[in-house]
Amino acid sequence: MRAGQGESHGGGFTTGEFRFGVNLVAPAAGGDEGEAKCRRAEELGYDVILVPDHLGMPAPFRALAAAARATTRPRVGAFVVNGAFLPLVPHLTEEQLLDLPMVAVGTVRGIAEQLRARRERYGFSYLTVLDPYMEAFAPVMAELRSGGHPTG
Repeated sequence: MRAGQGESHGGGFTTGEFRFGVNLVAPAAGGDEGEAKCRRAEELGYDVILVPDHLGMPAPFRALAAAARATTRPRVGAFVVNGAFLPLVPHLTEEQLLDLPMVAVGTVRGIAEQLRARRERYGFSYLTVLDPYMEAFAPVMAELRSGGHPTG
């Protein structure tokens, strides 16, 4: 958490407001490319930048420090549970997989509606995308933040 951003459940967000994060899939340990990616995430409106902290990967601290240096508004952090492994659980059917809160497919408006419905069903309003998809997901963020009103 950055200084002056409030308590862990506050941070300037109101109940029901969507927050968006981006996962740096292959973070540079503080290089120009990683910092540029973090600045772009901030420009696109992402609220959180996360770095993986998984077995067999470099420690996330240099990449987190670089992300904090490169940006002013997004929070930075490391994974706690790597949700990317959930689809690999063999007992899930295709239908169950598509119903997971972390999977959404369709048009911008359709994905926004799926996410609104899942917020009601699961009670969450925080979403994270992998960094290769942060540009593609930006229109969905705009749709959700507009409250369903046309954004342009």
